[in-house]
Amino acid sequence: DSTAGIGTVTYYDPQTGVLAVSGTFWLHTRTRREEIGIRLSYGASPGGICRMLIGEAFIMTTIAVFVGCFLYFQWAYYEGFYTLDDGVPGYGDLYLTNHFFAHFCIVSLLVYVVMMAVTWLGVYIPAHSISRISPVEALRDE
Repeated sequence: DSTAGIGTVTYYDPQTGVLAVSGTFWLHTRTRREEIGIRLSYGASPGGICRMLIGEAFIMTTIAVFVGCFLYFQWAYYEGFYTLDDGVPGYGDLYLTNHFFAHFCIVSLLVYVVMMAVTWLGVYIPAHSISRISPVEALRDE
């Protein structure tokens, strides 16, 4: 059954993305442990550090999505804009895919929203845990 396969991909793909982002960001925060300790010792709040780390992740995700959209647009422009038409005059206007710019903007916005949700879910847990660390523990190896 093809719908079961689509449902499985729809369920496990975001989970895999969140785990990948979370694992990568966990390693990233562990390498910046001394920096976080110094910020905490100078009076930065744990919430401020958490917001800083999430903001950095959002900026990187935004840049990646814009670059990806630019490359996809170039590819679509090079390949040509395809239309779905059944040969009936005026019938092709019913398809959203025949209006390339509107279709491109809607799909790009959906991709951006999904990427931001996955980024927030994957970054919040490591950012929250590293922002609650004691400055003494963070600077122990320094």
